[in-house]
Amino acid sequence: MPKDPNKALLQRTPSLLHCETPELQKPLVQLMETQNFRVTVSTTWPDATAHVRGTTPAVIVAAVAGPVGYALDLVCAFQELDPGIPVVVVGPFPRVEDQVHLLRRYQAFDVVPPPPDGVAMLSLALQKALHHRQRLLSRLRQYMHDGKKTRKVEVMLTPREADILALVAEGLSNKQAAQQLELSEHTIRNGLARVFDKLGAGTRLQAINNARALRLIP
Repeated sequence: MPKDPNKALLQRTPSLLHCETPELQKPLVQLMETQNFRVTVSTTWPDATAHVRGTTPAVIVAAVAGPVGYALDLVCAFQELDPGIPVVVVGPFPRVEDQVHLLRRYQAFDVVPPPPDGVAMLSLALQKALHHRQRLLSRLRQYMHDGKKTRKVEVMLTPREADILALVAEGLSNKQAAQQLELSEHTIRNGLARVFDKLGAGTRLQAINNARALRLIP
């Protein structure tokens, strides 16, 4: 019996390729499909926003041809939408300082050069990013299982982490939360990352729901 190509496609891992450079789009899609990803392509920020909010891709690949400042803004914007989704940046950033900014300060998952030079690096980065995402989701399922079984999960948030999550639960953006708490956006992002880790959450909504179930926030 012949295989259903639509079914095979649905079994692939959902991903988002945000690429504003037409000549990079085709080779990147081909590479991601060989890694068993189901690729949705966005070329504008509204399209990317709608896709992340609507389907929650496992991995985001952001192909950037512009200056590093634009890449920084793009990673921040994706982190704002959902800090639980790893973002792999593809772009011509040979300077170590630029890579360090993207990786450490702005929390990009990895930075690789564009094809053809970065093919092997991107393949490895995609595998690592997917493993990272699966580990987050596995921890979430374990937390939920433990919560149902024991009715109690020992999770401690610091006062600052609880304040950050409470503001996020009210619908504030990272920037708005930073202004209200008189902190930097970088501190807010790091705080959210720690909250995600403690709660085994992969998205903001999961973190909020888990925290409320444990009565950590109102």
